Amino acid sequence: MTLKELFWAKGFEYYPTDKDTHHQYLTIYSELFSKWEKETINILEVGTYKNGGLKLFEEYFAKATVVGYDNTLHPGAVGLTRARVFIEDFYSGLRELPELTIAIDDGTHQIEHQLSFVKKVYPKMVSGGFVVVEDVWDGFKQRFDELDIPYTVIEFYPPKDEPNDRLILFRK
Repeated sequence: MTLKELFWAKGFEYYPTDKDTHHQYLTIYSELFSKWEKETINILEVGTYKNGGLKLFEEYFAKATVVGYDNTLHPGAVGLTRARVFIEDFYSGLRELPELTIAIDDGTHQIEHQLSFVKKVYPKMVSGGFVVVEDVWDGFKQRFDELDIPYTVIEFYPPKDEPNDRLILFRK
């Protein structure tokens, strides 16, 4: 079963995340991340909202350590079994990070924060791992080019219902 299939088997109420409702990201994630389904890996997500993405990841990646950061405790957040959520601003301050296989920024969607995220996590990525920036608005190219790290842009046309239906992928 893929991430997308798992999500739709239980639905949005069980996994409250927009990764396949307002956006189309789970098709890409299913393809990119399936090789780690049964591996011991570290996953980071910034911008957890109601923990739906974290819950999906902890159930799909049975051996993964899943950690999330959000600056707000959102009412109605779903319970987690193994994943941990820190209620703090990931973008400010320094924190020690483990080696990461998957790192996803779904936080403020502000380009300064997205760039800060890449700068902080890319050095911690394992070989073959992915840094993903979700929900990237138009006008990003020059700023991301300044990072001097190769990346791939995935744009969804037509956008499902958000004009920022775009992923930036950095592979280590």
